[in-house]
Amino acid sequence: MKKGTILGKSQIILAVMVIALGAAVWFNVKYSSDSKNGNKYLGQAEYVGNTSGNAMQVGTETDYFVTAKKERDAARDETKADLQQTIKSAGSNTDAAAKAVDKASSIAARETAEQNIESLLKAKGFKKVLAIIGDNDINIVVKAASLTAQQTLQIQDIASSQSGYTADKIKILTVK
Repeated sequence: MKKGTILGKSQIILAVMVIALGAAVWFNVKYSSDSKNGNKYLGQAEYVGNTSGNAMQVGTETDYFVTAKKERDAARDETKADLQQTIKSAGSNTDAAAKAVDKASSIAARETAEQNIESLLKAKGFKKVLAIIGDNDINIVVKAASLTAQQTLQIQDIASSQSGYTADKIKILTVK
């Protein structure tokens, strides 16, 4: 360092880096989504409103849950009737009858798992719940404005334990 110089190159570079770091922290706090929408957690479900007007609107959330359960049960009953008809008409074709019996037992297992998930989630305090188990995933609809990380984990844990699906196969939707 030369005699008589107050600031050297390294001190100026250090000061600029400290100022840049402070600016980055300030911009992060000011413009991050956490400061606008409250804290968010990985996997947290969030209600997404439709501003385009293309979605079908349901009169009340009760109507949605009741209608969806009736439609789910009606479709399942129709499938069961078709499978029973296949079993009756299979005659000597035992392979077709065995496949129909396997499919019917699979549907019954899904139905039981859906009812168990819905009952357990209601026991955890969710008033309205609909579980729909597909071939590759589970959709769970819950009446809530939003869910906390703990609630999301509870839903995933219950759905996973009752169905055997991993958390990445569980989709949680909220309805206000």
